[in-house]
Amino acid sequence: MLSGAATVPADPGSPSYQQGSADRDSWEVWFGSLTGAQLDGANFWAGQRSLKSPVPCSAHSSYGDNWLAGCIEAKRRLTQPDFLRRTDPQYWNGWNKTGIQTTGVELQNPSAGNFAPNDNSRPRPGWIGVRLQQMTPEMAQQVGLRMVVGVLVTNVSPGNAAERAGIRGGDVILGFAGQRVNDISELSRLVADTPPGKQVTALIWRNWAEQVVAVVPGEKPRQDNAEAKPAAARPNSGQKVAPTEVAPIEAPPPSQVAVALGADSEAAITHIIDEFADRYRSAPNDMAKGLVRRDRALTLCKIVAPANGMVREWAGTVETLSATGDGRGVLAVRISQHVVLTTTNNSLSETISDFKSLIDPDSPLFQDAVKLALRQQVVFSGTLDRSLEDCMKEMSLTASGGMNDPEFRFRFASIRPSQ
Repeated sequence: MLSGAATVPADPGSPSYQQGSADRDSWEVWFGSLTGAQLDGANFWAGQRSLKSPVPCSAHSSYGDNWLAGCIEAKRRLTQPDFLRRTDPQYWNGWNKTGIQTTGVELQNPSAGNFAPNDNSRPRPGWIGVRLQQMTPEMAQQVGLRMVVGVLVTNVSPGNAAERAGIRGGDVILGFAGQRVNDISELSRLVADTPPGKQVTALIWRNWAEQVVAVVPGEKPRQDNAEAKPAAARPNSGQKVAPTEVAPIEAPPPSQVAVALGADSEAAITHIIDEFADRYRSAPNDMAKGLVRRDRALTLCKIVAPANGMVREWAGTVETLSATGDGRGVLAVRISQHVVLTTTNNSLSETISDFKSLIDPDSPLFQDAVKLALRQQVVFSGTLDRSLEDCMKEMSLTASGGMNDPEFRFRFASIRPSQ
C-alpha cells in the first residue's frame, strides 16, 4: 500500500496535480485489467516494496513470463509516485484525488487471498493510536538528537496499542518494525503494513536515550469522525498529554512538509565542502582539524536535515557505472571537483545497512542508467543517506579523505542525460 503526506491545499489546475491524477488513473486502468499470473506478479511486488530488502522480480522468473511482466510493470508504474509523494505534495494531492478519504493505492495481497478493490473482507491495516508531529532542527536539539530523525508523539489514545506499549507524549519514534523512521509518512506506512495482532518492536528516544518497546498494532476504531484537539506535548517532556477519543496518525502541517533540495542547495553544499576542505588542510594540528570537521557537520546539517536528505534535479558527471556480483547496479555521480554521490559498491555493505542504494536490475532506473556513459553530464534525483556526522553518510576510509574528497552515499530515484 502506498501512503503519503501531501498536506498542501489541492490545486487541480497545477501541472503536478494533473500529472498525479493522470498517473493514478493510468494505474487503476492497468491494475484493473490484470488477471492470472500477471495479477499475481503485481501483487508480489505490492507485498515486497515496503521491505528493507525487497526480493527482485527476477528472483522468481521461474513463475513464467506473464508473472514476471506483471511484477516488473507494477514496479515501473509505482516508482515515480513512491518518490514524488515525498518531494511534490501537489503531485500526491493529484494521485490521491484529494477530497476522497484514502491513504493511497490499495493493492491486493497475494498471501492473504484475492480481494476485489472494494471488498470489505480485505485485511485491515494496523493502528497504534497516536498523534504525531514532524521533527524540526530546533526540536531535535531540544531533545538531544544530533540530527533531525524520527517523529514526535504529541498524543496517545487511551486503550490503544501505543499506550499498551508504554509510548507516551513527548517520545520520539526513531524506528518501527525493524526500519528507520524519518518522517510521518514512513511511520504511517510501516504501521499500516503491520497486520493487527502482530508484535513488532519500536525504537523510541526518551530522556536523551534510546529505548526499545514491543508494540502490537490493533485495528483502527470504526467510529473515527471525532475531531479532538489534543494539547501539544513538549518534546521529551515525560508528561502525558490529555488523551482524546480518537488519535490517528496525522500528516504534518504544510509548513513542515519536507521540500527536496534543488540546484541552489547543490551549489551551496559543494561550496561549503570546498571551503571547509581548505580550512582543514590549513589547520595546525589534529585537534584543530577535528574542530573544522565538527563545524562542517553543523553547517551541512542546517541545509540537509530539513529536507530529510531528499534532492531533486541535481546535475553532475557520471563517475562510476558497474555492477555487483549478483547484478545490482553501482552508480556514482561527481557533482563538483571534490564531491561524489555514490551507491554502495558491494553486496555485503548493502546487506548490513538499513539504507539500500544498489540499483535493482528490474527497475526502470537500472534501464536508464545502463544507457549512460562515463563522464556523461546527467540530471538526477534521490536521497542522501543520513549520518550523525553530516546528516550525510560519508564513505571515505580516512578523515582526510572525508574532508578533502568526500563520497556521500546516495540512493538514486531517477537519472537522465542533461539537455
